[in-house]
Amino acid sequence: MKSGIFLFSLLFCPVVFAECVTLDTSAWTQDQKNMRQSVVYSLIYEASENIVPTIRGDQICFKNSTVDVGLIITEQSVLARYTSDESKRQQNMADEQQEISDLRSKVNNISGLTDREKKKIVNTLR
Repeated sequence: MKSGIFLFSLLFCPVVFAECVTLDTSAWTQDQKNMRQSVVYSLIYEASENIVPTIRGDQICFKNSTVDVGLIITEQSVLARYTSDESKRQQNMADEQQEISDLRSKVNNISGLTDREKKKIVNTLR
């Protein structure tokens, strides 16, 4: 009977890990270190886990994880995601600056507005 209960628990209860990984961040920029928690969270979230990591120094820990964190959270995966996210952020900033520039140009080409009115509108675009 005891072996039946044990077998049942193995089959129907999820395996839960309290796992930590250590990443060598000594060569990372300060921005990479600062963004580590959000990058790590996004990687683990894609693995169907909604667990906010705990970070102490170079150690990143997850409580009650049902995935093998060591396979997902590696220096390479974290830096690759950071680079991808940073590239998107830079592109979004450039797109936004271009949009603001285009709007300023359009405002300056509106007839019927005084220079003071145009300047007031353009200043609100900052």
